[in-house]
Amino acid sequence: MDLKFVGKCSDGGVIEHTKFYQKLQNETLNLPENDDTDENLNFTFLADDAFALHNHVMKPYPGSNISHEERIFNYRLSRGRNVVENTFGLLASRFRVLHTAIHMSPDKIKLVVLAICTLHNFLRRTSTSYASNITFDKEDTNTHEIITNGDWRNEAVNILEIQPITQRNSPANAKYNRNNYKQFYNGRGKVDWQEEMLQKGKA
Repeated sequence: MDLKFVGKCSDGGVIEHTKFYQKLQNETLNLPENDDTDENLNFTFLADDAFALHNHVMKPYPGSNISHEERIFNYRLSRGRNVVENTFGLLASRFRVLHTAIHMSPDKIKLVVLAICTLHNFLRRTSTSYASNITFDKEDTNTHEIITNGDWRNEAVNILEIQPITQRNSPANAKYNRNNYKQFYNGRGKVDWQEEMLQKGKA
């Protein structure tokens, strides 16, 4: 994990200078093969507009003038990203060192963040009080809308928006993979409520 970059580098561009991103580009992250899934879809990391579309980095279709099928894709992607947001919110609410700037050298900050992630995983497996049913956002099982915000949102936890990087032309295989997910979400992988969510302006 690379955690050494400082504020002068745009947030969205930090990842491009990490060993993780180099391995992502070189296809050496040892991600599962496509045929490990029933639909032969590639494994991806969820992202927003701050990141470049990549073979293994999935981001929304940009702009407002997009097709119905693309809006469905964006909605489904946002649902997945909400899970990630809840995880980061829980981390920040439990480990208060993340509330402010950490006044340590980058090498020590790296160890702090790694320790937090390790403790988080351990506590999720072993503690009944670390997180409960009210910790995370609660969804109505009928309407599939968020009806109760997770407890972490009631605390002074500010998750900063990622600054966008300079947009470049996405590689053809990345667009192909996103299109495959779009087709899946509008076909065999569709859920009953996604059309209603679009009518409500959720995507």
